[in-house]
Amino acid sequence: MRSRILALLLLAAAACACGTSYDGPPAGNGPEPEPLSGVFSGDCGKMTFNGDGYTVVVCLTGDASTICPCDTMEYAFTYGARGLCRYDVADRLVLSKDGKNHLFSVQKADSSVLELSKDGVELILAK
Repeated sequence: MRSRILALLLLAAAACACGTSYDGPPAGNGPEPEPLSGVFSGDCGKMTFNGDGYTVVVCLTGDASTICPCDTMEYAFTYGARGLCRYDVADRLVLSKDGKNHLFSVQKADSSVLELSKDGVELILAK
């Protein structure tokens, strides 16, 4: 009896060890969306994505002008610390220039609307 229980425990441990765990960003629904392209603007300024999936021209105004300089920057969408991901499942947008990063929270991102926040400033930008 004892050997059967031990064998069963070893089999259960082996089955657990063979399982895989995925700790990356969510996969998203459907095919990968096209890179953002065009001008997204709102009360706090605008972001112009050129469609290459890497660069954006940012020019924020009013209260938002203090959280990020007006400049051409590289951008990446991420899901927490789990890495790069598609913008439709992202929870962060990172803008980078000369080694300096500007991290925004993403509430919504699709091909026509960006809802971002940083330092208490809400940015709603639409095409």
